[in-house]
Amino acid sequence: MKLWIVLIVIALLVAPKAFAGDEPAADIDERDQAVTQSDERADEREAIEVHLAHHHQLPDRETLEKASDNARAIVFEIARDDDAFLLHRQRALKALALWPDDEVYEYLSELLEDEATENGLRHHLLPVLANGFGEDALDDLSPYLLENSDPQIRISAAGAIAEISGDNAGELLDEALETEEHPLVESRIEGFIDQRR
Repeated sequence: MKLWIVLIVIALLVAPKAFAGDEPAADIDERDQAVTQSDERADEREAIEVHLAHHHQLPDRETLEKASDNARAIVFEIARDDDAFLLHRQRALKALALWPDDEVYEYLSELLEDEATENGLRHHLLPVLANGFGEDALDDLSPYLLENSDPQIRISAAGAIAEISGDNAGELLDEALETEEHPLVESRIEGFIDQRR
């Protein structure tokens, strides 16, 4: 009886190996190709992360696109990755504005408005929208200057808006100065207005 149990166990261990050669070559090739593509994508992401992290200033679009033909998609992937290294994610959010299209604007503005977004990230997003989209971002930025309850957010919004050229940004800062009641915020807005002159 023990002999039969031993033989059955051996047969069960050997049987899968015997049938392993029956897998179609096409399935093996597809699986190997998928693994190769996954490895290539990981290598491209790493190259983009290196460019985002190892420059004092954000690399330009051309540099990122030289690192990968999928640069925009990879930058988007990093920007959306809540688990990404904070520096990489912040730089990726900023780099998204190098491709200033509707999809990027919608993502950044929704992230700014999302109640789950931490204020630290919100401070980072205000100038990203201002620098990347200029006057087109004023409608989404103005509530953070005129209505937000956090004085530090109002200061960040004022600083971001001050970087936007044009009369509309200047008028928005003037309006904020007239209605602002917090002395520190008022002082900072005055400084931003003076810098624009």
